[in-house]
Amino acid sequence: MSLNGLLLQVSLYLSFQMIVVLSYNGDVATNEVMDWLHYFRCDYKRINLSDEDYKKISLEIHDDECKLQLQLHNDDILDVNEVSFFLYRGGQFVFDTKSCYSKQLPHAIAAAHQKYEFETLTKFFYKEVSKKCLGNPLYNPLNKLEQLKLAGELGIKVPNTFIGSSKSQFYNSILKDQQSYITKSIQENILNGSQSTGYDLKVNQVHASELEEYFFPSLFQENLEKSIEIRSFYLNGKFYSIGMLTSANETCDVDFRSSIGNLRYCKYTLPDMVENKLHQLMLSLGLNTGSIDLILTNNGEYIFLEVNQTGQFGWVSDFGNYYIEREIAQFLTKKEIEYAKYKRCKSRAC
Repeated sequence: MSLNGLLLQVSLYLSFQMIVVLSYNGDVATNEVMDWLHYFRCDYKRINLSDEDYKKISLEIHDDECKLQLQLHNDDILDVNEVSFFLYRGGQFVFDTKSCYSKQLPHAIAAAHQKYEFETLTKFFYKEVSKKCLGNPLYNPLNKLEQLKLAGELGIKVPNTFIGSSKSQFYNSILKDQQSYITKSIQENILNGSQSTGYDLKVNQVHASELEEYFFPSLFQENLEKSIEIRSFYLNGKFYSIGMLTSANETCDVDFRSSIGNLRYCKYTLPDMVENKLHQLMLSLGLNTGSIDLILTNNGEYIFLEVNQTGQFGWVSDFGNYYIEREIAQFLTKKEIEYAKYKRCKSRAC
């Protein structure tokens, strides 16, 4: 559909409900998508979940009807049922143990109980949102181990991987003959409690001689020689890929994120077979969008590393001239039009 045709359809459905963007402070991609939503004359609202109070969630269940609402910090009411579509760019409700209080129970027991209650309530909220959402708040962060296992089952090549907590375990693992390997966090990031600040853990190259006898369970992978690194942004079945030539930059041979500005980029097209398998992986993970990292080895093999559903894609959009932000806004606008048609038809009992 052309941009003019899309704008015309939007103008015909001025009464539809809004698009809601769930994000966090400092996400540039969110701002750029919202600029395009404004251009398409969409009604939208941005909510940073970490700024909202999960205790303001209200839920009513009656027979087959479920009414889920969130009172925002400005006293507006978000009615999940009345939102046409969500975009999830990250962020979650924050549980603060300092706010836990009970007259009958010790603080530690009260905090543990209330945290379970918090997780149950917010998980239900995320699940309801995910039913009509680009992105999935229910799966943030994603489990890296599940990604690797599913990828392997689908016939996608992955690095040899080992998780252990002692040098003896390592020397009996699949990596025992490796002279050099890389280590990375098992999970994506660290959140600093109620402050909602994060720490992104980069990939490091280490040698077996550096290992202590015992250590906290850690993830190790073989250090593969690569000819090119690939970041592919996935949007509802379509791939937007960029190749990064890293061999000329020794400082980023292990992790390209450490020196994005000094790399050489090229627009890249993945083979159909690779895209098809990655598409199946995304479906298996319950994702309709995400940033996928791969490498092409010197032997011509494509190796899947990981997918981050809220990963940054602005530089992929810029270097590839993809206008991904516009593509996302168009996708959301079409969903809003579909929802408006559904509501209008339902009101007329058609």
